[in-house]
Amino acid sequence: IMGSYTNMTVMPNETHILVTATGYPPIEWPPHGGIGPVIPPNVELRMVLSDDWSKGIAQYKYFANGNWHEITDAPVEKIPC
Repeated sequence: IMGSYTNMTVMPNETHILVTATGYPPIEWPPHGGIGPVIPPNVELRMVLSDDWSKGIAQYKYFANGNWHEITDAPVEKIPC
């Protein structure tokens, strides 16, 4: 999975965190096999989180059975470690 996050200020006193990530299926490639094939992504994620990273809303899509499946307005919640 590759991704990044950034702070975004919506109002002068309201900051959120935008997290984006792209996932790829695992591939087993021989150590000296060369560059290898181009692998298209199979997961895309966007989350908007509170400024303390504790909760927010996510939308994501994943590729399965030949089609993309999209989930919107999924609640995100920090779980205790």
